[in-house]
Amino acid sequence: MASLPPELTSRPICSLKIPGSHDSGATQSLNQKLPVANDESASIRRLGKAPCVRRGIKRWAVTQSYSIREQLDLGVRYLDLRVSYPPAKVRESSSDFRLIHALYGPKLQDVLQEVVDFLQTNTKEVILLDMNHLYDFDVDTYALLKSQIIKVLGNARICPVNLPNKTSLDYMWTNGYRVIIFSPVNEEASLFWPSTLIPSPWPNTNKVNSLLQILESELDTRCKSCDPVAFFVSQGVLTPKASDVVRKWFSSLRSALSQTATKRVLQWLATVAEKKKEKINVVILDFVDEQSSSEIISLNGPNPKSISIR
Repeated sequence: MASLPPELTSRPICSLKIPGSHDSGATQSLNQKLPVANDESASIRRLGKAPCVRRGIKRWAVTQSYSIREQLDLGVRYLDLRVSYPPAKVRESSSDFRLIHALYGPKLQDVLQEVVDFLQTNTKEVILLDMNHLYDFDVDTYALLKSQIIKVLGNARICPVNLPNKTSLDYMWTNGYRVIIFSPVNEEASLFWPSTLIPSPWPNTNKVNSLLQILESELDTRCKSCDPVAFFVSQGVLTPKASDVVRKWFSSLRSALSQTATKRVLQWLATVAEKKKEKINVVILDFVDEQSSSEIISLNGPNPKSISIR
């Protein structure tokens, strides 16, 4: 973001084209030695008591090849965080929050530290952290979660809730803010922005042509608003149905669906009509890499070659 020209840094961040990763913490660090995570149904958790089932679940649960820090180094600036408060038999302490996707993954505290390390090295980068799913939280554990996030990131780095159309990179830099955090828990006068300010429609399809039609339709809906009054996430991902997983049990999400989806979504982005392209904001993909980030960032400028990852 530091390399963006002034005409872009003065614009609302919700009007910029931002690379994001889907299920950012669902890397090879998902732990198949632990029980199936509490984002899954009771029936799947029962089936997952067998180690061979958990191995198969992992093949279909992993959505990213790179760690959080590596994703940031590759240009990702939006992280999709599914946060769980695991049962006592999984937790190592009362504040052991985990990122999950069918299996338990990295500790949230470790992920936040990776974000801090990146921000310390890259002094003008801004990151969006979207905790759009919280599992097994109550009032007390949510308060503990907030406390941990603020402690690790540092209160001064977190941008308090503001009008999205008044929140530009220039605004962030002037005030020393580096991170915007979204949460499904709405609170007044909070450091955490309500999820209503970042709609993220789930396509919920396993067909790439249907996915592209849905993404196009979602942009049409956003085009009805002339002003960027909220952030917006385009989910460029396919979701396997149970039958896909059963029929291709020894395959993986990447080989069965994600490789094709990412390729086709990037091709679609390059051909979107200019008026609709203006409405693109965050684009999330499975198995992000430097090329996918660069192609999304290039949508910001008239000369795609003029804007680099940093």
